[in-house]
Amino acid sequence: MGYLGSEQQTDKQHNHYKGEITMKSFGVPIIGVMIDSITELPQCREGLAILDAAEKQGNIKFGGLFVNSIHRNTMTVINNLIMHTAPKGAITRWIVAAGKANHLTGTCDAYLRYAMGSQVPVFGAVFTNEEDPDESLLAGILSIIQVPGHQVIFDPDNPTFEHACREALVATELLPFIKARPPKEAIEFETIGEAKKFIINSMH
Repeated sequence: MGYLGSEQQTDKQHNHYKGEITMKSFGVPIIGVMIDSITELPQCREGLAILDAAEKQGNIKFGGLFVNSIHRNTMTVINNLIMHTAPKGAITRWIVAAGKANHLTGTCDAYLRYAMGSQVPVFGAVFTNEEDPDESLLAGILSIIQVPGHQVIFDPDNPTFEHACREALVATELLPFIKARPPKEAIEFETIGEAKKFIINSMH
């Protein structure tokens, strides 16, 4: 099982944002895939073959493949999460992958936790760019693991889409516990003076 957030979460008795969240079994996992660009589809071939074989064996159901950019199709991403994630939708596990500055994976994870109060897990993966494979790989990894308190199930030592697909087949009872943290306080300053005063006070 991959890396989960800044530490592995296993405590099932913790009080969480939006009430107590318990591990639930949705029966046969319904796996949805979300990627950021149609150009990344060739890197999905092996992973999709794994999911296809698992579906034919009756181990999972495939919930669809969604291609949308978090930067250029922001509301489409959000709407897909709302409409297709259980319990309103069918998907009980998401595999989310993108290349370079991979903001898609972390944003999906954050929206599920803090906007929807969902425990549906997100399995992260990184795509590489042929022109700069090492740099794009590092950028994608850091874009996931540097998000404070993220709940993405992700292995930085094996960040491929194929590996994420294998991870998503794990039995429900072996999934890491999804632990949503309380949201940060949102603050608005109407004037620069208010902001300056806050900064001064925070320094004492």
